[in-house]
This record gives sequence, structure tokens and C-alpha cells, in this order.
Amino acid sequence: MYSSGPCEVKYDRKSAAEDNAAEPELRQFKVVILGDGGVGKTSLAKRFVEDVFRPHYKQTIGADFMMKKIMLSDNLEVSLQLWDIGGQSIGSKMVNTYLFNAHAVILLYDITNYESFQNLEDWMRSLRRKFTTLPGFPHVALVGNKMDLGHERNVQITSHRTFLEENEIKCSAFGTDRRRRRQPILWPRREALRRWHDAAGGGLEGAHRNGGHHQPQAERRGG
Repeated sequence: MYSSGPCEVKYDRKSAAEDNAAEPELRQFKVVILGDGGVGKTSLAKRFVEDVFRPHYKQTIGADFMMKKIMLSDNLEVSLQLWDIGGQSIGSKMVNTYLFNAHAVILLYDITNYESFQNLEDWMRSLRRKFTTLPGFPHVALVGNKMDLGHERNVQITSHRTFLEENEIKCSAFGTDRRRRRQPILWPRREALRRWHDAAGGGLEGAHRNGGHHQPQAERRGG
């Protein structure tokens, strides 16, 4: 997603103290991807980390972990940890373990599969149970995937917007164009990470703040 051309690197010999002072600060930022099996969580994560598109589906059992480093500024580098959670984990006690210390959560569904959209309510309940006793809620984004299959759409834009409003989610996107092998909008770019970093008070690691999501006073559906 991020491209860079060849560049000339000039090295000026400095003292060890100066070199250490110039090293950027490294922060950890954990993003958990939740959604039913087959909605495209793994393909999306690999697209971001490896910049490759893999259309063939292979079920994730449990959870998979990927990482990518992003420079936010000359003195700040973010290690973005992506947790790809298997769809069969819904309702499992392991979900709490996977969500531990998450700074952001991607709720992903397949626009051609209405059941995958309906099941987001269960994923949201898992989120609320995990963070109900914590001072803040992780950043949450709702993403409708497989937009290239719009002719098979079973989840309407109005349903997407209603889910956003009912769950007070501020971040929303639609992802993955298979035909062009590109991902036009999805993952946290530098600007979003900067905003989330600032919302966390300048400290990402272990921080939870309400940004991109306001924790509801009570669940609207179910218990």
C-alpha cells in the first residue's frame, strides 16, 4: 500500500550517543480483526502486511498474528500488530484472550452474506463483555468486504449505516476490489494512527481510550 522509490542514503559519522538519540521511539499498536469465517479477514491482513492479494480461502483456526512497522514521524515508529481471529471463535472464552490490550478492532463482514452481517451483533457483545469493566473502549471500525461482488450484495448501505448508529461507531469503510487487486480504503493509514496515538494521550502501549467509538450505556439487543 505504501510505495517508495530508490533513494540515495548519505551517512554522516556521529558519536554513539548522537546515534542513540536519533533512534525513533517504538510503540506497539494492536489491531484485532473480528468476523465470521470466509469474510476475508486473512486476505485483508496479508494484503496490508505483505502487499499481496490471495483470493483462495483457507480457514484460520484460533488466531493468526502478523506485524508491520510504520513510521509516523522522524521520532516515532509504530509496530502494528494484526490479530486475525478465526470465525469459529465467536462465543468462545478465547475471544477475551485475543482482545486483551487491543487498541483497535475491525468488525468485518461480507456484503454478499447477510448472516455474516447479523453475527456482528454477537461480536459486539463479546467486545462489550471484555471491556465493560475497563475505563475505555478500543477504536472500532465497521468494514463491508468484497465490494467487487456488488451485483450479489445482500447487505444494503442502509443496514450498514444503521449498525453504525446503533453501536455508535464512527469509523466505517468498504474494502477489497479483487478485479484491480488493490485495497482502496481499509487499513489504518499514518493519519489514522496519528489520531489514535494522540487520542491515547501519546502512549499507545496498553492504552485504551474512547476514540472512534463511544461505549453504549447498555446493550440494545440481547444480553
